[in-house]
Amino acid sequence: MSKLAHVPEAMQKVLKQEANYAGSISGFVERQSKLTAELFVQTIVFGWMNNPAASLEELTSMAALLGVEITAQGLDARFNEEAPFCLKRVLDASVSQVISSSPVALELLNRFCGVYLEDAGTVGLPDDLAQAWIGCGSQKGQKSSVKLEVRLDFCSGHLGGPYLMDGYKHEARAALSKLQLPANSLWLVDLGYFGLERMEKISSQGAYFLIKTRSRLAIVDMDGKQWELGAFLRSQKSDRIDVRVKLGVRKKFACRLIAMRAPKEAVAKRRARLREDARCRCTKPTKQALAVAEWTVYVTNVREEKLTVEEALILARTRWQIELLFKLWKSHGQIDNSRSKKSNRRLCEFYAKLIGMVIEHWILIVSCWSYPERSLMKAAKVVQKHVLFLAVALNCVSRLSVAIDEIKRCIAAGCKVNKRRKNPSNVQLLLAKSLA
Repeated sequence: MSKLAHVPEAMQKVLKQEANYAGSISGFVERQSKLTAELFVQTIVFGWMNNPAASLEELTSMAALLGVEITAQGLDARFNEEAPFCLKRVLDASVSQVISSSPVALELLNRFCGVYLEDAGTVGLPDDLAQAWIGCGSQKGQKSSVKLEVRLDFCSGHLGGPYLMDGYKHEARAALSKLQLPANSLWLVDLGYFGLERMEKISSQGAYFLIKTRSRLAIVDMDGKQWELGAFLRSQKSDRIDVRVKLGVRKKFACRLIAMRAPKEAVAKRRARLREDARCRCTKPTKQALAVAEWTVYVTNVREEKLTVEEALILARTRWQIELLFKLWKSHGQIDNSRSKKSNRRLCEFYAKLIGMVIEHWILIVSCWSYPERSLMKAAKVVQKHVLFLAVALNCVSRLSVAIDEIKRCIAAGCKVNKRRKNPSNVQLLLAKSLA
């Protein structure tokens, strides 16, 4: 079976079978109604995929397209206390589907069986939803917020998540921290995930990590001398560092430290950001942090013969792709925006938009993921223009496959990243390295 055929089947399973089952066990459906659970879910998922700012009247137009005539007031009444539980169940079902593409044709990425980008984003919710999702309280003024954790395999496009947790919780307590990485895969994350115990666990699984270091990190060189990171970097005579070190004070973990001296403009920006962050906390930046700001520093357990310093720094830039995914969900999908003041409807909208973004991602995987120069933002706009075709074709796998194939052709026609001469994009650097 082709990978394209998996998407129509997954869409039908989630938006039909799972929606009906969720409606039954959540109590959303208590008696026969023309607006069944599956039609309710399809109406709001496709409705907000088509227009993230859609009003109730616009959603009723989507319902009519699906074969159900209902007033705006009638639809509004269906956003009851059981509706969010129904939508959350459908979201969980969408997350459990496994959709992937053929690996991206980039030699640097294909040295690993997967390049896993992991991050978490927070979405604020109305205060009266604090019983559903607990926020950061007085720290950030949000009584209710939810954190979305996502793991994206940049090679195949496979999306792990979004897994939801209370907004106040740290990423280390999330579901993804318990999931094992495949052997020979690369874990590429930001500084918030830095932890010697996690890194040692990944290494023991036969996987690799590439992660930025903390400025207060203590290291031990191969001669057994202990250093503060800033002092160690100042002691080096080269602008490029690639050495074996041990991390930690008590239980030491051996790995490879890679560093490159940063341009003066970048150093100035980093130090200005450190001073501003310290000012907000009524403190001063440490000399250690200011010293480390002169360098771009990573630690990894990838061997030198498998990954050079230059290649490691190019790969490290790939981590921003998951930031772009969150940006796509927030700016294009508007998962954190709502025109409603009603809590149940606001929570339903959040879940429905997330379901829509997961389904959109499936279509992007089979449409353009294997093309290195793809632009996900441009491709997402193409999907949005074809949502009505997806909605009316949902009941028939063959018609749904044709609709997705049409989207694929449209995306192939003109959804590429614009080339930059002065500051090459990440994909340009990856392509250049693959052709070298």
